[in-house]
Amino acid sequence: MTTTLNSLAFINNRVSPANAYADLLHIIAESFPFLEQLHIHCFHLLDDHLKVEFCSASDYAVKALASALPKLRKVRFSGGHLINDSSLFHLCKNCQFLEELLISEGFLITQPGIASAIKEGPNLTLFSVRDMARQKPVSDLVASFASMRNLTCLDLSRWIISDELLFSVANAGIPLTKLELQGCVGYSYAGISCLLSKCQLIQHLNLGFAEFLEDEHITWLSVFCVSLMFINLSGCRKLTNLSLFALIRNCPLLSEIKMEQTAIGENGALDASMDFFVKPSIKSLHLSYNKRLRDESIKLFASICPNLEILVLDFFKGNGIVDVLKRCPRIRHLSLSIHSKKGLLSGMMNFQFPKLEVLKLSDSAIDDESLFVISVSCHGLLHLDVQGCPWITTKGVKQVIVEKDICSPSFLS
Repeated sequence: MTTTLNSLAFINNRVSPANAYADLLHIIAESFPFLEQLHIHCFHLLDDHLKVEFCSASDYAVKALASALPKLRKVRFSGGHLINDSSLFHLCKNCQFLEELLISEGFLITQPGIASAIKEGPNLTLFSVRDMARQKPVSDLVASFASMRNLTCLDLSRWIISDELLFSVANAGIPLTKLELQGCVGYSYAGISCLLSKCQLIQHLNLGFAEFLEDEHITWLSVFCVSLMFINLSGCRKLTNLSLFALIRNCPLLSEIKMEQTAIGENGALDASMDFFVKPSIKSLHLSYNKRLRDESIKLFASICPNLEILVLDFFKGNGIVDVLKRCPRIRHLSLSIHSKKGLLSGMMNFQFPKLEVLKLSDSAIDDESLFVISVSCHGLLHLDVQGCPWITTKGVKQVIVEKDICSPSFLS
């Protein structure tokens, strides 16, 4: 029996026999010939013997699937033993309409295999293969990426890449709007600066854990990012407030910044000497686990970004969060997990924060008194996370429930 269904997701976290998995793919191929979107997720740990059996069955089944479903436009495989070089090649060759290819944990795929496959996929607009950190870049792969003329999204998270690969992408005139290089090693400022200078349509940029980046680099790179709306620089441990200021100043469309585990706050004394400016477009700041971040810096950030809606400050050691809420009255999502001071939100009393909908305080030192203040001051609160808070008692929780007349089981966690 066949159906006109055009989108299907199958998720299985249980250990299944290899033949059963292969049979499932055959059933999908026979039953849904009009599929355009397919997501297969099978993630489980296998011993070496089962890996060989599973991979052999998976290879045969994926090839059959590719032959039977020529209309596929979007394919996603989650699980390290679902696809190898041979089946990837058949998928790209037989599915001529394929536009989006996403593979997480590509343990069985090699870079030469990818190079051969993507030459068969001229219509690819999104290419995402993660976890190739075991392999160094090869020349065939560099040339293959340059041939992907329609590519708008490139995700090479946790790869070993090279400046030559980035040069090739930059010089090919690819219309990239999204670039994911989180956890990548092997490249330098020369490569990423060349790419960003020539690919100025990029809206989403993830350079997480690019540990070579310094403030001076971000100051220069930000000038090229005229279309940028999102950036992640978490784990770039040399970056300070100066990088954040450069991004805010030079990227006119920027709305979301992630700079966790950096050196933000290290040069907080310089904040007072900065020319004051306001950036209404910034709606989301993620600044967790910045050990040097203190009140003076976070208050300045709040003044610069008065339209903030999301603020994530886990492991923040300051006391000025109430002042931040006053300066940014549109904040609807606030995360302050792993905070060690009991009176963190005591200053809320006599003020109202009706826009706040989500408040995450897990593993913090908040107590019953602060919990009551929150219930009085945040009438729009929809979810309050107080998991792992040792100073909160059953009595305090009951008081909040009565005060807010709560009937939703999802309010407290």
